[in-house]
Amino acid sequence: MTDAPTTQQHLPRLQNRLTELRAWRDVAAFPLDLTFCWSGGQQRLREGEPWPTRELPVTQSGVVNIPPGWQGQPDGGR
Repeated sequence: MTDAPTTQQHLPRLQNRLTELRAWRDVAAFPLDLTFCWSGGQQRLREGEPWPTRELPVTQSGVVNIPPGWQGQPDGGR
């Protein structure tokens, strides 16, 4: 009987799988310029910044232009 692999033995394989899944999920990305609005105010929201409030409800608005090479491709809308 063989011993089951340890967590440490599984980690490299799982890291590789996560890398594969991320590449599949986000073939391409485009930064959005959004305005984050809530009853206490509004603020432009940039990538990597924390959300400015925990208050609900909130809305996000902005203008998005689809890059020419993306037209007709499926969109995940995330």
